Amino acid sequence: MGERGDTLLIVSCKSRPYTPCYDAGDHKTVRNGATLVQRAVAQWEEVVATLTKQPVGANYDLSRYRRILGTVCIPHTPYTPLGRATEIIDANDEGQPLRAANSYEELAAWLGASDR
Repeated sequence: MGERGDTLLIVSCKSRPYTPCYDAGDHKTVRNGATLVQRAVAQWEEVVATLTKQPVGANYDLSRYRRILGTVCIPHTPYTPLGRATEIIDANDEGQPLRAANSYEELAAWLGASDR
């Protein structure tokens, strides 16, 4: 979780090791990785929609945020078919896109932390 001004960023971190099978392009391994990302994005979109629709709950108050962005972060950039997971949900002041699913490096670049 992080904030900048009136924007809240929530990140769902997933562990997906980059294995020799993935590197070799094993169909089952690559497909399972893509499925994990697609399901995680769909689930996280539901969380963002709930928090946006109901910014005040029994144990939280997010009413001060104009925008709530949610992204899924994984250690490396996986193969993911074009669709919801690859959609750009925001861009920073330098034009770096934030997608619904990002690698750690992509998220760091969007945050402006890649040079630090």
